[in-house]
Amino acid sequence: MQGKPTSPAEHFIFKQFGDIIFFNIDKFEVSLLSGAKKPSLSPDLRSSLEGGIHRHGELLTGFKETGLDPFQFDLVSPGKGNDFEGSWVSDSPRIHTIALNMAEDCNLRCKYCYQDNGPFGMHPGRMSQLTAQRAIDLFLDLSQETVNRIYFFGGEPLLNPMVMFFAYDYARNKFSNAGKIVHFSLVTNGTLITPEMTEKLMETDIQVIVGIDGPPHVHNVLRYGPGGTRTYEDIVPRLIPWIKARRIGAVTVLSEFETNLIKIVEHLRSIGVENFVFRLPICFTEGADEWIKGKLNVLKEDLALFTKYYLSELLRSQNGHRWRLHKGDIFYNYIELLCLKKKRNYPCDAGLHEIGISCNGDIYPCPYFAGLPEYRVGHVSHGVNWKRLGDFLEAGRLSQKGICGNCWARYLCGGGCLRDGLGATGSVSLPNIQKCEITKHIIRLSLFIYAHLQKEFPGLVGLHLNPGNLSVFHKMYKEISSFSERARDG
Repeated sequence: MQGKPTSPAEHFIFKQFGDIIFFNIDKFEVSLLSGAKKPSLSPDLRSSLEGGIHRHGELLTGFKETGLDPFQFDLVSPGKGNDFEGSWVSDSPRIHTIALNMAEDCNLRCKYCYQDNGPFGMHPGRMSQLTAQRAIDLFLDLSQETVNRIYFFGGEPLLNPMVMFFAYDYARNKFSNAGKIVHFSLVTNGTLITPEMTEKLMETDIQVIVGIDGPPHVHNVLRYGPGGTRTYEDIVPRLIPWIKARRIGAVTVLSEFETNLIKIVEHLRSIGVENFVFRLPICFTEGADEWIKGKLNVLKEDLALFTKYYLSELLRSQNGHRWRLHKGDIFYNYIELLCLKKKRNYPCDAGLHEIGISCNGDIYPCPYFAGLPEYRVGHVSHGVNWKRLGDFLEAGRLSQKGICGNCWARYLCGGGCLRDGLGATGSVSLPNIQKCEITKHIIRLSLFIYAHLQKEFPGLVGLHLNPGNLSVFHKMYKEISSFSERARDG
């Protein structure tokens, strides 16, 4: 029995670097169509196109972009039509990550972060030992997973080192006694990593993540101390032991001062940092990311060039260090969803799998909501207010964002960062339109990367069948390592 006709609104086709990529939105299938010769159109799609291609501008624009006649290209196979063969990212809260705001204060005044008297507009404060203990006790009660993670966050968490190390020891013992694993990450600006701090941190298994926004002329414009003091020259020497131990990662916030990601990557690698992710800035106040609109075309071009670099590095070994997909980077999350064939109703884990704890013990869906009373969803002394958390999740659900309903990228984007939308529009139910164009461009590039990874590593497309065996990262890394070794030996 033939399936129902496939709607043109559920497909997207585009051209990138001469390759034609077709994305079946409903079935979450990506096809690299370059090189096909006069194939026939499937009956389902022919019927849909004849019935109303004019009703879906982006699909029609895609055909014009590729130079293809939609009636001369075999885009989908007949049969299941709109039936989705994958699954949805869970909508039910299942907490496995918390971010502890060790200090809602900072010794820097970063251009995109610091407002009023504290980070993100909060008043300066420090988390007490009692609050940290209660937060960890609550986290253990909430956790339904074997593997969990705690982020030491801020502000600058190293302004409160004694409580941070207490929380580390306390959590390790509590989770170990419960038969669970907990990983730790420290998100820091690096200025307080003294030799003594390095020695103490090296005795732990805390992952250190440092903000480095590029070469000195970029970093110092964005990440400076009171009075505009330079920080790059102070930070990098402090990282040498961590670089030698290969125990450091960097997070780079993109800015108008340098959009050439290849330059930034080559700089990071030149100082020995191999693990890094790029992030677009979060819009904490209306107009804070206005620069993206002004430099949109340049940013899109630089991201496209970086995509070729990124893919080429994935497919080869260089200087003994193999390029890896880094969880959380601008491409990885989209590629992971495609691998697992999972659609999303939300853009991230906020309130679903992650919560943030402010220094006074208030609970928020993520640490970036800290200091906003209307988004407080509990306190460590009495737990999560599930009604308030449920209301937050319902307000941020993709289906609440009518403007996203016809967007081809909606199930990968999830409607955009909720805190970003709040800062730009005043509501978590509205996306930050300023970011839509660049987000869709990044997703296009992710589809391009994924299509080529499918071509090189056919086993990659089967990851969604049994993702529990190996993580996407591990399996993909294994495939790429094997390919690189064969190429070298050959």
